[in-house]
Amino acid sequence: MSAGGRARRRLLRGAGAAMLAAVGSRISAQPSSGQPLRVGLVPYLSTRSLITLYQPLREHLERALQRPAQLYTAQDFRTLVANARNGEYDIALLPPHITRIAVADWGQQFVARFAQTSEVQLVTLPTASLDLPDGLRGRRIAAIDPLSITTLVLRRWLVERGLTVGRDVDIRYAHSISSGVVALERGDAVALVGAIGQFRDVVDGVEGRVKVVATLAAIPTPAFVAHRRVAAAEVVRIRQALLAFVPQSTGAGISRSPFVAGGVQDFARVESYAAEVRRLLEETN
Repeated sequence: MSAGGRARRRLLRGAGAAMLAAVGSRISAQPSSGQPLRVGLVPYLSTRSLITLYQPLREHLERALQRPAQLYTAQDFRTLVANARNGEYDIALLPPHITRIAVADWGQQFVARFAQTSEVQLVTLPTASLDLPDGLRGRRIAAIDPLSITTLVLRRWLVERGLTVGRDVDIRYAHSISSGVVALERGDAVALVGAIGQFRDVVDGVEGRVKVVATLAAIPTPAFVAHRRVAAAEVVRIRQALLAFVPQSTGAGISRSPFVAGGVQDFARVESYAAEVRRLLEETN
């Protein structure tokens, strides 16, 4: 892997550890033996939030598989796609539409999905009065990434209501759901689009800070896929470990959901969004 590739990924290992120059921040000390399991995570929250939320899963995988586990994330969804495709991760937690691409286009192996389903929601400040859809005209909406399914759902929802991005409404991209909430509070955007599980995974909480003004679509939650190099027998072991994971706390956040085996066919209804991601990726190649 090139030095540029190393710089584009972030390794999460020890809670509270400082950011490292090339690979990001580290989550906690690893066992001294065994080949580490490299786990990629969707960058929908800040690094610190991902550290807090996914450390119980990392620790569970280490116990179940008897090997170290290292959590990685990426600076954006485009980098996540490149890293997952190129083998930066042994397993990667991918959004449902990118899971479709990983299995169908890259030949990767479906491992397990979160048991939940989710909803794409449009939220605003509790004190705001926002009539839809006309109240969005000439305004700005915050979103986390151009390739995220929540952004793609939003774009389709706007078109169906006669609003064109760039002409009638603008999209402001934030680094995370948390920074999207901050954009609302600063007046940089009138609304924020996200998934219900993402909002409820915000470590500092969003209760009382936003209100839901519209539910745009029901969507599946993310799934783990394994890179082609991972042996089939090891995929079975990883799947069994994920299915045995019991979250330490309950709630609607995706990180606090158990896993089910499922399959890529469970994500058939988001194939049109997968096709849109393929098109967007091809435009920059």
